Amino acid sequence: MSNLLEKCCLIGESVGGDPTHFMIERALDDLGLDWRFLSFETAADRLAEALAGADALGFAGVRLRGTLADKPPAIASRTERARRTGRITHLTRHDGVLQGDDATGPALVEALAEFGDPTGKRVVLLGAGGAAPSIADVLVECGAALVAVADASSDRAAAVVLAAQTQRSDAAPKDSLACEVRPLAWEGDWLDLPDHVDWVVSTASWPKSDNERIAKVIAPELNDSHVVIDLGIGSNRSPLQLAAAGRGATVIGGLPVLVAKTALAVEAWTGLEVDRAVLRDAAEEFLGV
Repeated sequence: MSNLLEKCCLIGESVGGDPTHFMIERALDDLGLDWRFLSFETAADRLAEALAGADALGFAGVRLRGTLADKPPAIASRTERARRTGRITHLTRHDGVLQGDDATGPALVEALAEFGDPTGKRVVLLGAGGAAPSIADVLVECGAALVAVADASSDRAAAVVLAAQTQRSDAAPKDSLACEVRPLAWEGDWLDLPDHVDWVVSTASWPKSDNERIAKVIAPELNDSHVVIDLGIGSNRSPLQLAAAGRGATVIGGLPVLVAKTALAVEAWTGLEVDRAVLRDAAEEFLGV
């Protein structure tokens, strides 16, 4: 038996301002585990090499940050969810090999638990980039009534819709709930939400310079019946969050989703239950909120 400490790491293109390292170190300490957690920066085109190195060095787990999670290399060992979404948020060593998984969808469901589960919900997904495939996937899996995908690029929205529709077709024999999945026209400064929408989920998958403009486009469509989830992370409320609150909508920032996603990764690595409050306190301390 080796007397070396277990190792896990964060890999991203820019990890300096990310609270993940601080959060995971706090979680490992709270669990009483004398593990080592490291952070590494790498370019997207070197990610396959970085993962091969982490695998060869026996890392127990890897957390991928930001855009590296969106377009990971085509590794052989993935969960079924990661295969469907094409994304990997973390990898866990199983049978001597690092296996990729996508925790974004389950993390969203966990973060929204106080507002009910997605079953029967009518949801608009703003932005077809970033986490959009993961969110659409879990909404279909959980039996949402509607998943409408809005993006300035109709091709990108169509790709997310097609992937989700394929999953719905595969699930149809097992699930009597009919989930309507369709694109939603978003032309410049015009967006018309469908009737009776419950949740509006922003992937924040556009340049930050567009935040103010997009918030102004969406705000007139919102009211106090909507729950607005903005997956962006920051020390201040985003323009969308401020605009939604001004319209009386219930607003949730991206922090609860980050907390759940990080907890799910650490639980996969360690097999132990993670205290979400420990992670949230660490993230808020790091971000100064």
